Amino acid sequence: MWSRKVTFVRLPQASTKAKPPQIIATVKLSFAPREQLILEDASRLLVADAFGDRLATIRLDSHKVEAVHSLSAQNIRGLALSPDGKRVLVSHQLLNKFTPPRRSDIMWGGMMSDALRVLRKEKLLDPKADVMQGSRFVMIGNATRGAGDPDAMVVTDDGRLVIALAGTSEVAVIQPDRVRLERTGVGRRPVAVVAVGDDKFLIVNQLSDSVSLLDLRSVAKKKTPLPASKSKQIDKKSGDDKYAARESYNRYTKRRDDSPYAVRHLPLGPSPKPGAVERGEAHFFDARLSLGGWFSCHSCHTDGHTTGRLADTLGDGHEGGPKRILSLLGVTETGPWAWLGNKKRLDDQLHQSLRLTMQGRKLADHDVNDMVEFLKTLKPPPPFQPATSSADRATIAQGRKLFESLECNTCHAGRTLTSDESYDVGLQDEHGSKKFSPPSLRGVGHRHRLFHDNRAASVEQVIRDHKHQLPRKLSADEQRVLIRYLKSL
Repeated sequence: MWSRKVTFVRLPQASTKAKPPQIIATVKLSFAPREQLILEDASRLLVADAFGDRLATIRLDSHKVEAVHSLSAQNIRGLALSPDGKRVLVSHQLLNKFTPPRRSDIMWGGMMSDALRVLRKEKLLDPKADVMQGSRFVMIGNATRGAGDPDAMVVTDDGRLVIALAGTSEVAVIQPDRVRLERTGVGRRPVAVVAVGDDKFLIVNQLSDSVSLLDLRSVAKKKTPLPASKSKQIDKKSGDDKYAARESYNRYTKRRDDSPYAVRHLPLGPSPKPGAVERGEAHFFDARLSLGGWFSCHSCHTDGHTTGRLADTLGDGHEGGPKRILSLLGVTETGPWAWLGNKKRLDDQLHQSLRLTMQGRKLADHDVNDMVEFLKTLKPPPPFQPATSSADRATIAQGRKLFESLECNTCHAGRTLTSDESYDVGLQDEHGSKKFSPPSLRGVGHRHRLFHDNRAASVEQVIRDHKHQLPRKLSADEQRVLIRYLKSL
């Protein structure tokens, strides 16, 4: 993913003598790839952006990138072909940068949409086409019930769609008319779906060490009430422990009242008692922390990184000043937090996000501390473009020396390439603020957009077009070595 490459490997035939796999091609991409889908009749591979909004098609005969398109999307986690092979279905989310977290906008999906985009395959193959033209947008969340973090999906031969709702621990079955939708509870954080027979599907539940067997031909029975002994046992717990215990019992031992289909929960063996990191991870990926279940922390900070989009979270104390979503990779080492640098404690920043931005289920202090412990496990990304030769290392060394002589290391200092202060950087937000906390430059080349308002699309633009905080005009060669140094971080 971080190397932004797709590697094609030829496996030996089963009938031949054992041979090692052979790499036949490596294709470079302009984004970090994740989900893939083979378009067999078109001899193409479709590859989705791991964090942002892009889709690339690669020819399978020449191993060349044929087209790269951008969608109105983030968190692309599911790709599937329609039964006739003419359309591609994409599960994703969409954040509205103009909508602050007002309760009504969160509850009705106006701030964050959980959706399915249906694209025409022919347009994906055309590098000049507008893929959004003629596409269809289908809301998976409905009314006041969000479908946080839609993930993997499978399309049946008759056009039904089975899609994992990772953030709400459910699976949705969407009928061919794309209007009727039924939801069934499964294990915690379902992230993969595979058909295993006629109308039967296995769902992989990442955070409950289990798989669930979904049978669309069998109707779920009414859930029986909790036994008195079990109810008393659960009621002795407190806070989120009680909530989790009751949910676990209802979901995994009995079928839910609103489940239209039968689900069998199949544990993969005994699991150790979760510690602080595991509990924090479960909270991070839980869309039930948002009002209506529309989004989780992961929805904006994908896998701990960032979608790179703008969000108006009210974190600056104002409405109408959206700012770029910061990466959380290595975040515990880079305080103070938020664009204004006004949060000296990371747990205070988390409490504010839960209260102002998500507005759902409240977490106690010990739960927030668990989230901090999880965030400590999120290490910075690897260097974007490490040195490839002795000459390249010399160029990077030149760039670093120039970086320091220009006093760029005043704000971006030390091992973390940031500092404790906020600075007037000459960039004004919608409310007149000019002083911002400098983000860490570790892995800066991995980011698709830069500055608080995303005005720069690349490191090159920061230096060449915006001349960010440069005390003098740089020659073309100085620009080259400085950019090379920044990309080596």
